[in-house]
Amino acid sequence: MKVFLIIVLVLILLPVAFFIFALIANIFLLATGRMTKEELSVKVKAYKEQKRNEKKNKAHGLTSLDYLSYPSPLNSWGLWH
Repeated sequence: MKVFLIIVLVLILLPVAFFIFALIANIFLLATGRMTKEELSVKVKAYKEQKRNEKKNKAHGLTSLDYLSYPSPLNSWGLWH
């Protein structure tokens, strides 16, 4: 049970830690003047456009029913008799 709890905590804390790191890094870049607000807004727009394009391209990939195209090995008659 402890191992399961640790795994769940790690899976939750890794994205949170990444988000906090990215936030602090951007605040640092803005505070030191290495990146202007305009540059940051351009980067955000480019990132959103990239994600939107990835969603469009991914829509033609696998669906939730693709696993039904393969027969289950447990459906073989020889396994039951």
